[in-house]
Amino acid sequence: MEDLTDEQIQRMGQFLTTEHFTLQGLRSGTIAESNGRLGHYLSAVGSSIVALAFAADVSELGRVFIAFSVVIFPILIFLGFMTLVRLLQVGIMDSLCVQAINRIRHFYLDAAPEAERYLSFSHYDDPEAVQNTMMPFHPPSMLQAFASTPGPVIMINSVLTGAFASILAGGVLSLTLLPSILIGLAALVAATVLHYQTAAWIWPRETREHAEVRFPTPEE
Repeated sequence: MEDLTDEQIQRMGQFLTTEHFTLQGLRSGTIAESNGRLGHYLSAVGSSIVALAFAADVSELGRVFIAFSVVIFPILIFLGFMTLVRLLQVGIMDSLCVQAINRIRHFYLDAAPEAERYLSFSHYDDPEAVQNTMMPFHPPSMLQAFASTPGPVIMINSVLTGAFASILAGGVLSLTLLPSILIGLAALVAATVLHYQTAAWIWPRETREHAEVRFPTPEE
């Protein structure tokens, strides 16, 4: 900043202020897409469950219901998994926007250090600072993945996987009620772990391991 003239600093401030508003608009777009993706997925699941209920009522849980389930459930599970992946991608983009906004705040404080007391969020761009800006009142925990937008997709898709496994066990393998339920529960747990591990692999890799840090939080 010492090498810049007052005119250059003023011009950069105007440019970065515009960029700040652009990033805020992009963040709004990512939030809207997340809500839209989740809404489309829930609508597809709800409509399919209603159709399955009609098929079960008409066929009395017979072959028509089994055939309908074999067609519907894999499509819903695949749709849910891809929805989870897209929500993670959108969340990563939102994280990058927050990181860019924090960098612009850093410029503001370089230009006017006395303004630091008036800023409520961090002006550093390391992963911890970005996370604190995105979730200032929620400490990180294992349950945070289920409290965020991908959480409902993980749970619902896992339940669908368990239900499909139970239907296959009872309808195709002709198992009794208790083994079918146990198989469904095992599939539910396995699907939950798979979805959670997918999120736990993608999110840290893109927001921490590959993150470019220009203004790290100083060590105390």
